[in-house]
Amino acid sequence: MLGYFSEITFFSWMALAFCPILAALVWGSQVARRRAQGKDGSVKHNFILYIFWLYVIAMTVMLTVWQMPADFTGLCANPSSAMQPNFDVWFFLVDFQHHPISTSIQMLANFLLFIPLGVFLQSLFKLSFGKSFLIGAGIPMLIEVSQWTAVFGLFPCNFRTFDIDDLILNFLGIILGWGIARLIRKP
Repeated sequence: MLGYFSEITFFSWMALAFCPILAALVWGSQVARRRAQGKDGSVKHNFILYIFWLYVIAMTVMLTVWQMPADFTGLCANPSSAMQPNFDVWFFLVDFQHHPISTSIQMLANFLLFIPLGVFLQSLFKLSFGKSFLIGAGIPMLIEVSQWTAVFGLFPCNFRTFDIDDLILNFLGIILGWGIARLIRKP
């Protein structure tokens, strides 16, 4: 596990460290705008809103620039070494045969890390199942495409890849989170 963290670049650590600050700026502007409209939320609502923005920004960093290589030269020099997309839904079985523990952890993380988003969609924004379903399909797709396209061309080559399994597990996590929040809110 320590080997994993030793490969993380300084830029990635800094990006993650600035998440609370950026979340506070976004949250503060949203609270100020709501107050100007005469919609002063409760302390609990405002706190949950900050947690939501912290979650969104931290997830964005973790899923886009986290694990960014310090030097792209070696990675980009050989086009065959570029990360290839995985559209095979059952490929995880091959991964599981060779790396059962790391594959299990990765799959579990892809599922669990998106449950809070479903909870936020239902409890904070009170979105219907249909809207949450569309967002639940769209956000993981946006993340996977950004990984496949080197964050929409911001980087010289991709260092993460599109994986259909990630997409499915992220979506299922969002939908489960929505369902959990709905069950908790129901009288």
